[in-house]
Order: sequence, then C-alpha cells, then structure tokens
Amino acid sequence: MKNPAKDNPDLDDRSSAQETGPSERSSSPDVVEASRYIARMASDLSAIAARSDLTLLAYLLDMARVEAQMVAQGAACGGGQAGDEASTG
Repeated sequence: MKNPAKDNPDLDDRSSAQETGPSERSSSPDVVEASRYIARMASDLSAIAARSDLTLLAYLLDMARVEAQMVAQGAACGGGQAGDEASTG
C-alpha cells in the first residue's frame, strides 16, 4: 500500500500543525489570512452549489464559511478558536 504522506509532502505539514496547540497557532497572522480566504472560497462555492440545486452541499459549505469567519475573528482578536470556550465549558 502506498504511503500518502510520502507522495504528498503537504500531508506531513498538516500532521505537524495538528501537534501544535490551538493557542500557539490561532493567533498567527497566517491563520487569520487562511481563515478569511477559506470563508471567501466557501461562500463562492456555496453560491455555485445553491444555483445548481445542490442544497445539502450549499448548506455544508455555508457552515464552513461561518466557521472560518469565526476562527478568523477569534484569531484576529488574539484569542483562541471560536469553539474552544464552548468545548471547555
């Protein structure tokens, strides 16, 4: 069986990012920039899905947009990810 991480070096980057705690990565300007970009792309893709009557896909993409906006807002304010407080509650 092929090793996906060996064939795709980006997979190694993702696994190392998961090892970093949320407080260490969430205040990074890269997180804000990436989250805002993902929110814009998810919004565009959601609109395409809605126009194509792909209702569930449009909904899921819109949820991804909302999550990305919350992460960007929390990271821009220097806090953790938006869902962090609720999960520790």
